[in-house]
Amino acid sequence: MKKITFIYYRKWAHNILLHIIELQKNNKDFEIANVIIPMNSGFLKALLELKLNVIQVNPLNSDQVAKAIFQSDSDLVFAFSWSWRIPSSVVSQKICLCLHPSDLPSYAGGSPIQNQVFDGLFDSKVSVFRMTNKLDYGPIYMKCAISLFGGIEEVFERMASIGRSISEQVI
Repeated sequence: MKKITFIYYRKWAHNILLHIIELQKNNKDFEIANVIIPMNSGFLKALLELKLNVIQVNPLNSDQVAKAIFQSDSDLVFAFSWSWRIPSSVVSQKICLCLHPSDLPSYAGGSPIQNQVFDGLFDSKVSVFRMTNKLDYGPIYMKCAISLFGGIEEVFERMASIGRSISEQVI
């Protein structure tokens, strides 16, 4: 059975996680081994109600993040909404997939949506790549078109929709 660790902190990624939970009900060849969230996350109560194994970490403490990921002995790590570095000890040993809202390598790093909009780009891509030691860099598995028009919540809903589709394909 394939084990998945899901690491996140944004609402749009929480919606992807809920979709994966629904997929798990009908597909018994994988399980969500761990869900990792930052300390004081607003998602803790909802995750505990779903009876998931939740680990809270200080995202700035790389040893704590690595220990949490290795604890699950997962085969795959979805880091679809995580603004901190995943330790090199993890990305060198685990398949860690990241969902980044730009046509990588363009707009790597923080605030990619805002930076693209500031530059007048409203048609972009969501890049899904295997994480490496280098920030927002690694083998790209796929790119999906995304519109950056509208409010940020609309863009985040589009991100969630793409993330749900990608999750199904990967699983």
